[in-house]
Amino acid sequence: MKLKYFLAILLFIIILIITINSNKENPDIISSYDYQETVKLGLEKEGLLEDNILYTEKLKNDEEIIFFTDNKSIGFAFLSKREKEWFWIRNETMYGFENNNKSNYMISVLESETINKNKYNIFLGQIFEPNIYKITFIDDMIKSKIVNKNGNIFCLAVVERSEINNKNFYINPKAYDKFGEIIKNK
Repeated sequence: MKLKYFLAILLFIIILIITINSNKENPDIISSYDYQETVKLGLEKEGLLEDNILYTEKLKNDEEIIFFTDNKSIGFAFLSKREKEWFWIRNETMYGFENNNKSNYMISVLESETINKNKYNIFLGQIFEPNIYKITFIDDMIKSKIVNKNGNIFCLAVVERSEINNKNFYINPKAYDKFGEIIKNK
């Protein structure tokens, strides 16, 4: 008799745990039917304000990428529209670059995917040499956007993964001054 009660209680606890876990929302995804509200809620989740936005770029199929900063770190989130609802998804951590006077700039490249399964290469970096006006990647094929925010200079670029044929491409960053001369990295 005690075994039946024990099994019934155990079964009840297992069903309760499964129900609770299946009803949890994905903590990295925020959605709303209003674009501005989705952006606001996404930024609030990050502890940021609209002033922290560095740059927004439209992508294909009703998708966008928003780059934002928190002090000296840079991050991004994808905004995707499905039917009439907007989704904010951030599937990467914030990136910070520490220089210690060893480099004129630092770059990181990662592959990320939108909620609609579109894959992109994201180029993130920070510029420490104020005379740099342009940074390019992959033999000048990709030009980065340079944004100065609160004394920090960031460079960023987004490329659809299918546009880069070789999965093991060589980034080959080049920095240029305002006269078009290459600035060598320290």
